[in-house]
Amino acid sequence: PGDPAYVSHFVEESQGYVEKADINSYAFIDDVYIAPKLVEQHNLEDGDYIEYVKKRTFNKKRNQWSWSVVSVNSVEE
Repeated sequence: PGDPAYVSHFVEESQGYVEKADINSYAFIDDVYIAPKLVEQHNLEDGDYIEYVKKRTFNKKRNQWSWSVVSVNSVEE
């Protein structure tokens, strides 16, 4: 619960085309990380168009904020 305007800085819905190399189990979409679990679960391949929810998290290794996909709403091959 809280201010919806504040939450929008950390959770957003978006869409775009998946960028995935065959040798990697993970993927990206507009510089947003897609975990291997989601790639496998939705059988995502390079060039698929998806609608998704992304969440901003703090990456301790890189010491910076970044986006990652938390759910995939639809996939078009």
